[in-house]
This record gives sequence, structure tokens and C-alpha cells, in this order.
Amino acid sequence: MEQRIKATIVVILIGVLGCDASHFRGGSIFWKQSKSGDTIDIDYRESWRRTSQTPMCNETVISDRINSSSEGQLAEVPSMYYDGYRPLFSDAFAYVCTDYSLLEDWQSGRGHIDFPLNISSRKTSYTLQFTGCCWIGSLVYGGDSHWKLQITMDTRVRSDTGRMNASPRVDFPPIIRVQYGCNHTINIPVGDEDNDIVRCRWATQEESAGVYRSFPNAVLHHQNCSITYAANYQLGWYPVAIQIEDFANTTSNSPLSSIPLQFLVSVEKLNASCNNERPKFVNFTLPDKACIGVMTDTDFLSDIYIQSGSNSSISEVNTVSPIGLVKSSLQRSNQTGHWHISVQWNPNSSNSINNVFCFTAVDDNGLSSDQRCITLLAGVPAAEIIRGSQMPAITQVTKTQTVWSVEFNRPDKPAARSAYIYLYLSNGTLVEAINVLTSPGVTYTYLNNRTRIHFTTSSSLLPGQGYYFLFGQGLVQGTEYCGAESKPVLDPFFWRFTVNPEATIPIEHVSCFEGQTPIACKEGLFNCTESWSFTSPCTQLNKLHNQLKFPYPGAQNKFILCDLAGKTYVGHCPPYEIFYEQCSTCNAIGITPC
Repeated sequence: MEQRIKATIVVILIGVLGCDASHFRGGSIFWKQSKSGDTIDIDYRESWRRTSQTPMCNETVISDRINSSSEGQLAEVPSMYYDGYRPLFSDAFAYVCTDYSLLEDWQSGRGHIDFPLNISSRKTSYTLQFTGCCWIGSLVYGGDSHWKLQITMDTRVRSDTGRMNASPRVDFPPIIRVQYGCNHTINIPVGDEDNDIVRCRWATQEESAGVYRSFPNAVLHHQNCSITYAANYQLGWYPVAIQIEDFANTTSNSPLSSIPLQFLVSVEKLNASCNNERPKFVNFTLPDKACIGVMTDTDFLSDIYIQSGSNSSISEVNTVSPIGLVKSSLQRSNQTGHWHISVQWNPNSSNSINNVFCFTAVDDNGLSSDQRCITLLAGVPAAEIIRGSQMPAITQVTKTQTVWSVEFNRPDKPAARSAYIYLYLSNGTLVEAINVLTSPGVTYTYLNNRTRIHFTTSSSLLPGQGYYFLFGQGLVQGTEYCGAESKPVLDPFFWRFTVNPEATIPIEHVSCFEGQTPIACKEGLFNCTESWSFTSPCTQLNKLHNQLKFPYPGAQNKFILCDLAGKTYVGHCPPYEIFYEQCSTCNAIGITPC
């Protein structure tokens, strides 16, 4: 990558204050070159006290993509290199609400500004600031102080991509609640479109104004962008100000760009111990860091399943969403302690390929689940299993069947993380889960721009039983961006099969007796009992040679009968008959039947 020379223009986003201005809840700003190439796409997320905003966010406001005016505008101010002749750039700042919380009284949204590149032919590096007042007054540090979010960008073309650099991206909720007296880890879901090395650091005072280093005793891990915190100090609200930067390689100390992330942490005493069971996501909820391709003119549909602790209920699912994503109300599931919501999103409303969706469940004790974040790739196809490609292509198999395969409609690469194929009994009982990342019985083959995955099952199939397969998210993944994962197949009727019933030995003209008295065969067979001490001859070798009847030790009027599963039975000849081994049948004494 060519050497970069730093030249700075300061662009300030100036807040317009109201009479009750302590309602800022944090935000983030990121950028990349537009598709046309002649502007910079500046995208941002801002969060506010919900009851301070007009309109207050709800599902209708989200669905209708209603614009909300913001307290600021983007305005360029002169730097030390400003020549005094160029007109200064300015633009209004507004957002479309994407998420809100009734319990925590906040709303958050996304906005977009086009920054022209022709304002100065000599400038290649810019610094932009979003400033205003005020943070909430009840902060432990920095209450009622001004806010400032700063972004830097270099607009020269990269030698490795042929385009300008794209900054890291981050979407994060405005409020994180942690329990006093417990240890916590806050993971920040950063991404980079150029696959650069991303690191995080605390913002300087110049970058964050009144909330500079206002989360004392917290440890920021630069390499993986996580914060660890032992919540043993003062209760209350803490502002967190972080800069996220991308680098050309692991040894570089010169960032290609720097973007801000600011949010609030609430340390509070809860009616629970540190060991209390927190909410967790279950069933087929998309895993953290999943990468989902969503073609235009199609909808992304997914369900989020939550299990609460034994003595709690789920009160809310907080989300950080792309514009236009809507979610259903929280619903109880049939299973005790289980809840779910549904989400839907159409990519036509997105001006970005990469769109992040995060979700966290909160229970009525105030305990939160781990946050999961997935990437939705607008306009990027995801591989699908081709219906009819199942092998073996039959609906009835032998009990020794162990090798199976299905085909995807794209030449994608193998899964890069754990993903599963599930075998169920027809009654819904899980028999086996196959992790395609670690199972030695999983292989991939490629033909005609398609991918076939071959897998083996280790569970014994029961004769006469019905089964079906389900296929989880991400058995294969694409090669662009974060790698769009293959779509799941969760329809239990997609691939159903039965196992051949156990073969039976045909018996014709059967008569049943008790002693010398004829009885009904059904009654006789069910009431018959027998015990023995000899070694069973029902071995695999004898079964292979079709030897299924043997003399009974010490009794000529009985014989040993084997079924094809290797089970042993005692047969009784009719009265006045004995068993003839050479003929494998019973007949009258002295009369050889063969």
C-alpha cells in the first residue's frame, strides 16, 4: 500500500441544543467510498432518550422508515491548511429510527450523508467531528458534559483494492447493563470491508470531550476489541468512548482510518447472584457472527428463541438493526421458560452491502443474555440445497445405511465454523448431530459449479422406524465479504425415509397345542415362556449362511429358532413329533421328512 501523508480538515457536526438537552445516549460513525466513486458515504448511528424525540420510535415508525430530525448538522470548519477561499461544506443531520426500548427509554437510528470529494483537489485526509451537548447529568463521570465523536479518513486510492479505504464498521446498543459485584466481558462486534487488521483503543480527550476516560478500572483489549470489568466500584452510569482503527498489517502502527464508538454502561445491583442463570438463545437461533446473504426483492426471515432462568421471565429483546428491519412482539412458546420473536428485513432499503443486526434478551431480574451479532449481506446470494439432490434417492433404506449426501446450487467453500446436520426420529426425537467442521466423515466435492457435501451417520437405524434430516445454517459459505452462509433446511418433510422392517421367517399351516390340547396360536405364542442355559447358536456367521434352526440340547421335541436380528427363540414341535436337523423341520417319530 502506498505511503500516506497526513493532511487534516476538521469537519464539525454542531449540536443544536434544546431546553432539556441531557438526552444523548452515544453513537458511532463510519465511512467508505460511494459506488459512483465521486463522494464518500458517511453512515452513522445515534441514540437518544426516547421520550425526548419526535416522533417517538415504535414498530410503525420503523416499518414506514420515518425520518427524525437530529440535533446537529455536518459542517466543515477551517483547519491549519485552510486557504480561506473554498466554500465550507455543510449538511443537515437526521436519522431513521431502527430500534427502541420502552423499559430503558431509548431509541436509536441510522443516518447517511454524502460527502463530496471535489471540495479540494489537494486534500486526501479529513477529520470530522460530531459535537453537541449534553450527556445525561447523572453520569458518575462527565455528567451534563458536551459530547464529541471524531472520525478520520484518507481518500487516496489503495494499491491493493483499487479503491479508497473503507473504515471499520460497528453497530452497538446505546446501553449495557452490568451487575454489581460480578465480572463482565463486553464484546464489541467490529468488522472491516477490506479485511484489514482492526484494533480498539480508548478515545483521547480531543476525540471525546467531556467523557474522556470516564470508565475507570475497565480494561480494553486492543486486539479483539473487548472490555473486561470487575463491577466492584461505584454504582451508576458510565460513558464509554472508544476509537476503532484499521491497519494494513499486524506490524503497522499507522491507522488507515479511525472511527468512534460511544455508549453507556449502567452498573446496578440486581435481585440475583452472579451465578444466577442468565437468559440464553436456544434452538435454531442464528449463531453469533453468522453471515447471511439476502438477495434484493426477497425478505430475510428469522426467529429468535430464548430460554429464561428457572425463576425469571423474559421482559424484552433489545436489538440494533439495519433500516427497515421489523420484529414481532415477544411471545411465550409452548415449552415452559421459552420465548421467541420473529424478525423480517428487505435489503432494498439498504445503501450498504454489509448490514449488522445484533440482539440481546433481558429478563425481569435485569439480567441480560450474551449479545449475538450477525451480518446481513444485501444483494449477495446464499447457497441452497437443491431439492431432489438427496442421496440415496430412495425413501426406504436398510438399517446398515450410513453414507448420505446433498448438493448445493453454488461452488462454495467448506464451513469455517461449527455447523450441523441433524438426524431425527419421525416423532421429533433428536438422534444425532453432525458437526461438519470437525466430523471426519464429512467431505466436499465440486462439479458443474455446484458443491456436494457427503456425510456419515454413526447411530444405529432401527428397522421399521421413520427418520428425517434437518440442515443447519452455514454448511458451506461463499468467498466474498464475510462469506455468505448456506441457507438452512428446517422442514421435517424435506428428506424423510424409513428403515426396512426386520425380515420374518414365514411359517405356514401352524397349529398350536398346550400339552396335547389344541389352543389358539395367538394365545399360545403370547403366554409361552421358556428358560435355558446353553450358548445361543444365533451368530452372525450362521445368519449369513441362512442357518436359522438348530436342535434343542436334551429335548428332541424342541428346536432353537433365530431371527435376522440375532435374537433366540425356543420352538416346540406339535405333539408326537420331533425336530429333524437335517431337514430343519418337525415330523412324526421315525418318518424322515426330507
